[in-house]
Amino acid sequence: LCALEKMDSLAAASSSSILLSLAFSFTVIILASLEIHRNGLSSSISWGFNPDYFSGNFLSDLSHIFGVFPVIFTAMVCHYNLLHVKADVGPKLYGKMNKIVNCSCFCCVGLYVMVSTFGYFLFKDDVQDDVLLNFNCKQLSPLLGKHNCVIVCILVRAVYAIILAMTFPLIHFALRESITALCLPEDRRTPQARWICTIVNLSISFALAMSVPNIWMPLQVTGAIAAGVIGFIVPSMLHLKAPEANFGSKSVASMLFSMGVVVGVDTLWMLFTGQL
Repeated sequence: LCALEKMDSLAAASSSSILLSLAFSFTVIILASLEIHRNGLSSSISWGFNPDYFSGNFLSDLSHIFGVFPVIFTAMVCHYNLLHVKADVGPKLYGKMNKIVNCSCFCCVGLYVMVSTFGYFLFKDDVQDDVLLNFNCKQLSPLLGKHNCVIVCILVRAVYAIILAMTFPLIHFALRESITALCLPEDRRTPQARWICTIVNLSISFALAMSVPNIWMPLQVTGAIAAGVIGFIVPSMLHLKAPEANFGSKSVASMLFSMGVVVGVDTLWMLFTGQL
């Protein structure tokens, strides 16, 4: 999948990943609803600020809140593939791209909020940074039983792995195209060069994935630096320079630019001070 030449060749993989994401989301919602039906919303849920994460110091608490934004940046940064998608779908859909992007962003945000909310209702204050770590028999056996929890945990982890495998080529596509455009002249961008670039990129990615014990820190650093710059700072600067931009769109661009800078600086400061 990562070696395919055109973005539209990944349509089937993207569709399957969306369906599996919905299956994962509905699994969390069903389990949370079952937990609420059996035990109710118990006192172990923190309706206010959780003292395990918030100390009462305003600046420190605000810094921890901003520390979550890089992960959100990483989740939403795939819209930089929009230009590649637009080039492959053809002129017949050019007029609908704004509606498509707005609909996809709205659905993604709604899905994230829904899963995070029901995930917290399911695992309560025991929910971890990586929610997959909560899908174990120690936490689910009281709700599902010893044998059913094994099946559910295996299925959830397998579905999540397939989702990552189906969506990774979308992220890799722009990386490969950028590397070949920077390093090779147009007459040398052959299928062999594409395959070599793909193999090198995948080898480096797998090596890093096997050596990093916790995905939370790479997501924060990547979201603060790469995703913040690629997805928010650079597009905002380009939009602010556009002569046809109106006051409203420039205000939104300024807000996104400021958010990208603040989140990046805050995350790097937390990283160097050992708070991540």
